[in-house]
Amino acid sequence: MSRYRLTVDTGGTFSDFVVFDEETGAYRILKVPSTPDDPGRAVLNGLDVLQEQGVEPEAIVFFSHGTTVATNALLQERGARVGLVITAGFGGIYETMEQSRPYGPAVFDLR
Repeated sequence: MSRYRLTVDTGGTFSDFVVFDEETGAYRILKVPSTPDDPGRAVLNGLDVLQEQGVEPEAIVFFSHGTTVATNALLQERGARVGLVITAGFGGIYETMEQSRPYGPAVFDLR
């Protein structure tokens, strides 16, 4: 029965779903309107649509969720001001890599 891999990206306008059918090798793409007041609701709405299309929840063997909502908040300079304080030599800093941009104020300044 298990056969689908599902990934979801919740964005500011749409939430994007990509479903991979392990049996057939086919992909299907679905967009549903985002729900900014509760992004999880858009995920549930998309799962309902997929179920109507024959993708039963119990057949999903892999689920991955990402969001551009946080990235957009950083790029648009919205949200709370935050800082990171660490002990010298601590190696557990998450690298943001591709989140940098060549214009405007620095989004991430590790110093």
